[in-house]
Amino acid sequence: MNKKIFFIFFIITVLSVSGLYVFIAVKDNIVPAKAAFGISPPFVDEEKLRAGQSVVDYITIMRSNIEKEMPVKVTLKAQGIDSWIELSPKNLIFKKGDSQVVLEIKITVPKNATTGIYKGKIFTTLGVDKKNGVAVALGGLINLNLRVIK
Repeated sequence: MNKKIFFIFFIITVLSVSGLYVFIAVKDNIVPAKAAFGISPPFVDEEKLRAGQSVVDYITIMRSNIEKEMPVKVTLKAQGIDSWIELSPKNLIFKKGDSQVVLEIKITVPKNATTGIYKGKIFTTLGVDKKNGVAVALGGLINLNLRVIK
């Protein structure tokens, strides 16, 4: 490759209730990308779970660019409690024209679960858009905060 080609880094910088904004860093210049991706709410807080109980939470994922169909990659990172969590649908896709999709998160606490606080994360990444050899990906984070009580 030519040494004059700059490496492009995408930086996910601002996470707020209204969403996540992506910036593209090219050498020393930071330019806002012309896209937005949001998650509402960006967390699942279940403070009064009991052993054997099931609950369902819904997360709305939004995007600004509705011009084409785009998949959303959803990755669960919840060591020790990943078997408690079921994400639906398995293949989350924004259809052309859709600005929102809903992710269902079903939590089933095992009957033998001990009391305590359990944490995890769900990472979401909108399909990569490649232009002129540059890949820009939008992504977000959903924090899982679970508390099992007696």
